[in-house]
Amino acid sequence: MSKNDWEPYNVKAITRSFQLVFEQHDIDLLTKPAYKFATLYLNFIAHYNHEGFKSTYRHNLKEFAGNIARYSDNIARYKKDSWYANEYGQRYCDSIYEIGTAVIRMAQANLDIIGAQQYLNEQEAARTTIDKLKKKYDL
Repeated sequence: MSKNDWEPYNVKAITRSFQLVFEQHDIDLLTKPAYKFATLYLNFIAHYNHEGFKSTYRHNLKEFAGNIARYSDNIARYKKDSWYANEYGQRYCDSIYEIGTAVIRMAQANLDIIGAQQYLNEQEAARTTIDKLKKKYDL
C-alpha cells in the first residue's frame, strides 16, 4: 500500500452490517470490518476487541446508535479536505465518506425505534424478575 493508493473499504459489506444491526436490534450482527470502521471513523473506543465492543452495547443499542447519530461529524473531512485524498487516495476517502454518511443516516432514522424497543425489553425483563420473585416467595 503506497501513498495515494490505499485500498478502499468494502462499502456494501460494511454498510450492510450496520443495517442489519439496526434492523434486527442486534449488535452481534456487527462484523469485524464494521467494528474496525466504527472505532476508526465513528468516534468509538475499541473496548479491547470486537467481542468487548459488542458486549458493551449488547443491552444498550440506543447508546450505540445515539453516539453515531450525534458524534460522527468527522466523516465530512474525507470529502471536503483534499489533504486526505492526496495522502490516501480518492477512492479510499470516498469509501469512508459513503459508509460514514450512510451509517449516520441509519442511526438517526432508527434511534427512536431502538429506544422504544429497548424500553419494552427492559420492562419485560423487569416483569419476568417480579414474577420469579413472586413465585419464589409465594406471593
